[in-house]
Amino acid sequence: MRRRHPDWFRAELERLIAMLAAGQIAPVIAEVLTLEEVREAHRRPGAGTVAGKLALRVFDP
Repeated sequence: MRRRHPDWFRAELERLIAMLAAGQIAPVIAEVLTLEEVREAHRRPGAGTVAGKLALRVFDP
């Protein structure tokens, strides 16, 4: 959708970020994985073993 409708995509992304910042939505994060675990992050949703979203940590805090 981003490539086909960039203006729409950007507007919706901004709306989602605003809703997240305002606490109107709360995504369910099942687990935070490191970049070294990226293969596992791609495998698990297809295996049906994840309830929620997997997040990748791209740097150490």
